[in-house]
Amino acid sequence: MHRRPLKSYILTAVLLVLDAMAMWGIWVSAHALRRLADPYFVHPINNYFPYYAEALMPYLLVWWGVLGLYGHYSHHRRISSLNEMSRVIQASFTMFLAMPALAWFLKEFSLGRAVVLLAWLFCTIYLYISRTILRVVKRWMVRHGFNLIRVVIFGTGETGQQVAENIRDHPEVGYYIIGFVDDGDGVAVEGLNGTPVLGSRRDLARIAREEKADEVFLARPDLEKDELLNLVVELEGANVTVKTVANVMEVIRGEFSDGDIADVPVMNLRDGHLSPQQAVLKRVLDLGVVLGTIWIWGPLWLVIAIYLRLTQSRPVHFAHERVGKDGKPFLLYKFRTMRNEVSPQAPAPTDGLDPRVTKAGRWLRKTSLDELPQLINVLKGDMSLVGPRPEMPFIVAQYEEWQRRRLDVLPGITGLWQVIGRKNLPLHYNLEYDFYYIRNQSLWLDITILLRTVPAVLTGHGAF
Repeated sequence: MHRRPLKSYILTAVLLVLDAMAMWGIWVSAHALRRLADPYFVHPINNYFPYYAEALMPYLLVWWGVLGLYGHYSHHRRISSLNEMSRVIQASFTMFLAMPALAWFLKEFSLGRAVVLLAWLFCTIYLYISRTILRVVKRWMVRHGFNLIRVVIFGTGETGQQVAENIRDHPEVGYYIIGFVDDGDGVAVEGLNGTPVLGSRRDLARIAREEKADEVFLARPDLEKDELLNLVVELEGANVTVKTVANVMEVIRGEFSDGDIADVPVMNLRDGHLSPQQAVLKRVLDLGVVLGTIWIWGPLWLVIAIYLRLTQSRPVHFAHERVGKDGKPFLLYKFRTMRNEVSPQAPAPTDGLDPRVTKAGRWLRKTSLDELPQLINVLKGDMSLVGPRPEMPFIVAQYEEWQRRRLDVLPGITGLWQVIGRKNLPLHYNLEYDFYYIRNQSLWLDITILLRTVPAVLTGHGAF
């Protein structure tokens, strides 16, 4: 008999409490040891412990944040001792930098440097011991049938059977196979190597819900892109983690790989939703960058507007209806780069010699400065700095179901398409980049894209 997996937030809450208790004990111990060593120091320690007790909370908040940053509260089922050590070292080094910095901000408490450094050393030791114990406990639970992950495998062919066989051969991973879902049109009821076939393709989401599956493996590496992504969207309502069994050649080419079941590579398709805290941080990043650089782009905007007014006919700016978050229409602002007679619904240029583009517009598009007015869209909240590019309503009306997921987030001025996509193709042919961004979005990914946008703009590569 197997038990359902522990809810990750319960385990996280327990760890947070244990870490807080450990931090308190470490803080007290470090202070006590420093007092005992007073004769060996030139200056005596500040023995007023309430100061240390009051300073503990900021240290604890930083400690929690660093551990969260390096994955010590994300409960992977399979992690080696080497990976565990790597995460401990990363967190320890970050804490080594953060703790003295905090002591400086809390200098009115006169915290002893030796206390702070001892606390850091004890925290590192505690972290390694506690996470090693946690890893051993998790493996013990798996071996005894507790905390198993319930799995449905979509695909009864060779790949699906290989996944099932490897799961059975590696029970330490902690998977429990509920059954297969047939990838044909008819409902199959017979078993497959002792594992039941629960239904057909059209029943997949229902089966995942009713069987209370935790993960669904899409064991069909030959699926067309649209069919695969539509399946992913369909399964979102079943509250499961979706993993695709990757084609080995795609992994070799480096297109994707996010794990494995023994020797079968898989890709984990995340749900892509930002937490409320992450959403606030993303908005703070947007406003901070835009307002913090207004002294650069403000005068530049004015110079470009004056130049366009003197060298070409009005209007200088171009406002065009686009579809934003949750399908809400808004006006997107740009500098006008195409001739007045060109239809607003005309396809974007894919050639640097497109005759529809004005002489000044060619330079603006090459440098991406034509998009400078969209910073106003960011300030208004219609757009973000990073996200999928907003599309025209008539193109959105033709979206597949999975493509409509790009409307779940604010559109952006820049994104993966701009920094690594195929810029010689129209926007709507690059939606897979947007889908990847949405399902993997984070503050760090936004910062990475922004940093990569700078050289892309300076070189003008692929911009028309």
